[in-house]
Amino acid sequence: MKKTVLGIGLAALLSPLSAVAQPLMYDCDINNRDPRVDWVPAKLAVIFDGQGKVSVVDHIILTFFQKPMAASVVERNGKLRVRWQVKNAKDNLNQRVPNFSYTAVITKSTGAVKVSANPTNTPQNWTGRGTCNVRKDGKLPKVLR
Repeated sequence: MKKTVLGIGLAALLSPLSAVAQPLMYDCDINNRDPRVDWVPAKLAVIFDGQGKVSVVDHIILTFFQKPMAASVVERNGKLRVRWQVKNAKDNLNQRVPNFSYTAVITKSTGAVKVSANPTNTPQNWTGRGTCNVRKDGKLPKVLR
C-alpha cells in the first residue's frame, strides 16, 4: 500500500501539467526589456494542449522554425517555469548561434512573467518582464500567427 501511495504521489509531483487539464494559453507581453536586443521577445505564447504537451511561440521561433516548438514546464509554489531551446539561430550579422536556452517564469496568481535568454557558453544573459493573460479560446495573437 505504501508503494502504491508513494508511486501515485511521485507521479503527481513529476507531472508538470497536473494543474492544467484543459487547453489554455498564456498570452504574454514582455514590455520591460531592452529594445536593442531582439533575443528577448516582445510577445510570447505558452500553449497547454490539455493532453500533457506544452509549446511556445514567439517571433524568434517563427523566424527560424515557422511554427510553435515543444517546451517543458514545472509548476512549483504557484509559478510555472517553462523552458525551451532555440538551436542553430543566426544573429543580425548572420553569425550562427548554436544554442539559446530560454526560461519563462509565470506567476499564476498575478500573470507576471520574467523571460531570460541565455546563449550557451557565453556570459551574456538577457531578460525581460511583463504580464500574461490566460486565454481559453486557443487563438494565437495575430502577431504570432
